[in-house]
Amino acid sequence: MNKNTQNDDCFAHWIAKTHFTFKNRLSQDLKQYNLTVLQRQILLLLFENDSMTQRQICEETISEASNMTATLKRMEQNDYICKVKHPEDKRAVLIQPTKKAFELQEQLEEFGNNDEFLFDGIDEKDQETVVKVLKEIYKNSLQEQLENKLK
Repeated sequence: MNKNTQNDDCFAHWIAKTHFTFKNRLSQDLKQYNLTVLQRQILLLLFENDSMTQRQICEETISEASNMTATLKRMEQNDYICKVKHPEDKRAVLIQPTKKAFELQEQLEEFGNNDEFLFDGIDEKDQETVVKVLKEIYKNSLQEQLENKLK
């Protein structure tokens, strides 16, 4: 079997291609705000949680601490976040969205909801099945990661 035929039937291949095209589209939408897809994800987490530590943000975004440090620094320079002392842990700081970030909250939330085009031509029951299956696959992948860490 040639390589192209294998990719045509490979689930991971199609997930990666879909992710890539959707991420590129979202990146284009975010350029006007000088934000990346990861920065948008961080802001959405902060809107939902008010404030978080860098470690919590890393865990939620599945990001490395070194990458997150640079990302948060850029966000702070662009006045999207601020850092405040943690009230309970003097060694830690809390990351909070700024007024500038809150002014964009509605638009940033809306960008992620513009995915209806992904389901063009797919009936509603199949859409529900796709989302359900992807959630289960994600849950299985997290379980597998956890089991590997415990080995």
